Amino acid sequence: MLGISGIAGGLARGAWDIPRVAFTAGLAGASALALPALAPTALQALSPSYTLTRALAAGALVGAGSALGGGCTSGHGICGNARLSARSAAFTGVMMAAGAASAALSGARAAVGLGAAATGVTGLALAPYASPAVGAVATGLRLLAVAVGTLGALALAGRARAVPPATAEAVSEAALGGLFALGLGVSGMLRPAKVVAFLTPLAPGGWDASLGLVMAGALAVSVPVFQTVLRKLRGGGGGSAAAAPAKPVCTPCFSLPTKSALDGRLLGGAALFGAGWGAGGICPGPGLVAVAAGAGGPYVPWVVAFLAAHALVSKAAGG
Repeated sequence: MLGISGIAGGLARGAWDIPRVAFTAGLAGASALALPALAPTALQALSPSYTLTRALAAGALVGAGSALGGGCTSGHGICGNARLSARSAAFTGVMMAAGAASAALSGARAAVGLGAAATGVTGLALAPYASPAVGAVATGLRLLAVAVGTLGALALAGRARAVPPATAEAVSEAALGGLFALGLGVSGMLRPAKVVAFLTPLAPGGWDASLGLVMAGALAVSVPVFQTVLRKLRGGGGGSAAAAPAKPVCTPCFSLPTKSALDGRLLGGAALFGAGWGAGGICPGPGLVAVAAGAGGPYVPWVVAFLAAHALVSKAAGG
């Protein structure tokens, strides 16, 4: 399960275990060293209209919401929905609705630099499509090749027990953190304007569907993989199930959520998360990657408020 709010929030609460530290180190290292060269336009410089108050409030709402709801756009939105979890589907639906309402009512478009009369287009018309910059497709294909090659090599090394299990776990977590950061940068998800433009489809200027396409792409990969693994764990994989390893190859055990309740804590957390996400256009993964890549301005106070609120609410709620 790859939930950035849980990984980063755990560190903020003092849970400095090897997987969390290695993943975060890989994310920070790739953001600082590789992302500027791979995607030089990944970061967005926010205008003075994106105030410190907005950054602190949005970060705190996202932190509190992810602590109460037990996840975020990656943990629930991708991994949870890939498991076909009703709990994650409910969180995602409430999060999206709250995000759209918050973005529309909080003046988020102006704060992230989306002019009210950018194109004069209204309704659900897609914003004018801009062709990728020269080399963007090649960059994406190179990143895909690196991802497949890296994960394939880690799987082979782990299965062959070529390195000690603790080393395999640390290296795999660091590699995943780096790939996650680079994927966010190349896909444009570090730009709050992309998020806000997706959440405000009826605003003048047209609808930017980029975020929806990124999530759809992530689910297209994760759904079949998650379902294949889950079938094997449940003994429903036919002949291959008997031969399936009892443990994953690069970590001691599978770690799957056990909660299933659709309760007020989950839905309230989703609403808080969505409110902060819509008002600021930033969620945990992009916020951390942007700061590690050197973004200044509102990003740093957003991350500080997110981590502080997540730690405080988790402690208060006993999570």
